[in-house]
Amino acid sequence: MPIRKIGKETMSQFTLNDRFDSSSGEIAHTMIGEGPDVVLVHGTPTSSVVWDGVVARLKERYRFHLLDLPGYGQSEKFEGQEVRLRSFARVLGEWLEAKGLEDPILVGHDFGAGTVLGAHLIEKVPVTAICVSDGVVLSRGAHRSDGWSRITNQSSLPCLSTFTTPCSEHISPRRSLTPSIPTSCKR
Repeated sequence: MPIRKIGKETMSQFTLNDRFDSSSGEIAHTMIGEGPDVVLVHGTPTSSVVWDGVVARLKERYRFHLLDLPGYGQSEKFEGQEVRLRSFARVLGEWLEAKGLEDPILVGHDFGAGTVLGAHLIEKVPVTAICVSDGVVLSRGAHRSDGWSRITNQSSLPCLSTFTTPCSEHISPRRSLTPSIPTSCKR
């Protein structure tokens, strides 16, 4: 599934001028900044635009990878498109593999939290750290055979409690930001 450049169309201060053909349609993405790789995954009903303030403040310290999930923002939208946590986690894994990103920091906001957790726990994407900001995952009563119930089981995520509060305070798109990703967000 090749990655290719397209013309500049933007709804934010950062242009998503690359495209990737995923199993759920074409996704728009870009890379901005210098430093360790940080993948920012938006929630619903937003797009990568939600991360503009974070990227503007921290692009001198981190290499940010922004993408619009299938069906959102500048990514492809079509009737019958699979737009659920499981497919988003799969697409994120496909995209990270195509990009050749090894052990990035994954940051998920809202529905993006379930996406990054699913990519790591279900799709087996290796990460340096996971940060959840205002995360939406599954309820504690979820009983699924495909492994998604593990996402809300704290015992299977020893690092989640460490990541949730400290990271949310620093990188939430809804809060004023401290210009760093704290060391408590790293393994």
